[in-house]
Amino acid sequence: MTLFPRRLAGQLTLVVIAAIAAAAGLLLILFSLETEQYERRAVRTFAIERLSDVLPVLDQSSVKDLPHEAKQRSRSGLRLSIDDDSWVKPKEMDDDERELAEDLKSELGLANRSVFLDLKARSLERNGSSKHLNKDDDDRPRFRRFGSVIVSLQMPQGVWLNAQLPRFQHRDVPGLPLRWLLPLMLGGGFVLLGVLFAVRGITRPMRALAQAAEKVGRGESVAPLPEKGPLEIREAIAAFNVMQGRLSAFVEDRTGMLAAISHDLRTPVTALRLRAEMLDEGEEKEAILRNVERMRQMVEATLNFTRDDVAREDSRAVDLSALIEGVADDFKDMGHDVQVMAPDHLVFQCRPAALGRAVSNLIRNAADYGKRARVNLRETDGSVVIEVDDDGDGIPDDKIRDVFKPFVRLDEARNIEGGTGLGLPIVSSIVKAHGGRIELENRLEGGLRARIVLPKPKMIR
Repeated sequence: MTLFPRRLAGQLTLVVIAAIAAAAGLLLILFSLETEQYERRAVRTFAIERLSDVLPVLDQSSVKDLPHEAKQRSRSGLRLSIDDDSWVKPKEMDDDERELAEDLKSELGLANRSVFLDLKARSLERNGSSKHLNKDDDDRPRFRRFGSVIVSLQMPQGVWLNAQLPRFQHRDVPGLPLRWLLPLMLGGGFVLLGVLFAVRGITRPMRALAQAAEKVGRGESVAPLPEKGPLEIREAIAAFNVMQGRLSAFVEDRTGMLAAISHDLRTPVTALRLRAEMLDEGEEKEAILRNVERMRQMVEATLNFTRDDVAREDSRAVDLSALIEGVADDFKDMGHDVQVMAPDHLVFQCRPAALGRAVSNLIRNAADYGKRARVNLRETDGSVVIEVDDDGDGIPDDKIRDVFKPFVRLDEARNIEGGTGLGLPIVSSIVKAHGGRIELENRLEGGLRARIVLPKPKMIR
């Protein structure tokens, strides 16, 4: 069992969903990268704008007045603190922070000063909120700890100016609003509906083609399929229609030729019989009559073989158990030892007359040449099995394949139809027309087992 869908519609749907998910993931990645770049630009612009206003005043203030001046110039969006040491440790800075710090130094004209930058607010984690400005400055708004940027500047007075700025201004950063996701989801939904509609147009003629092929494989006649769907599907349907027409014509020509030959042979056989009847009594007359009767039986068997073309009978659902029981009852009435093991009901789609004849041939073989017949009908996954066992002498293993050839007779084999050698070929033809197979095997306990395996019609949705 696999989670990957087996049908084309499910596979294409899964591919489309995966593509939409991949596109959404790529969009999120691009948005994240763009947001990081925007944050860098926003921090740079905001820091330059705020610090360029306060640095000239602070540079001119005395060491004693610096804390007061810093407090006075702290406002929303900028918090200043004068300390003996920088909050930002240069060893903790990454490449992006060093690059941005160099940009600030260049823009603010601080070539001879040290400027350190902390974009991740690590210094706030380490120093705690008590480090922010004066301890009595609790009435000023504070930034979220991880939404802050810390800039440490070396002052000419020998102290450090530690500035806390927002990482970026939320109103200016293009977030991932609903208006981005909603069109993506709606677009993906429309694409999915379009794919499902297209798949339906593809799979419908494909299902019809599969159903027709399955029926033809069972020997049923199928009307030519309408050529619908994409070009490739139409070409496949057209090729199937041509193939089916050629097969039907070939079978009809073959059976018609055999029937004509067999029919034409009746006249000379009848004439030979009449001439033999006019001979004087004796061994020669009896031998001639036996040979003529033999010829007549072969001609009649061949006519039956060609006339009972299984493809001409309509397929329908029947109770296979009742069908086999009926065949067995006919042999019981004739005094044969026949027993049947079958479920109470087993509905099966077949050509009942043809299949009944096949089972009848096997039972007659087993009853006449194997002393008795034991018929076992059972249903397995995907197939129906009919087994006919007997207690005869069996068939040599190297001859089992030969008994399915027309007019092949073996001394050890159990031939039917008066010994013409057409019984098993007829059974094989009927079974193959149903899409099944027939097997013969010698049983270990003695006797022969004939097994018919018929596939159950597939329910193609």
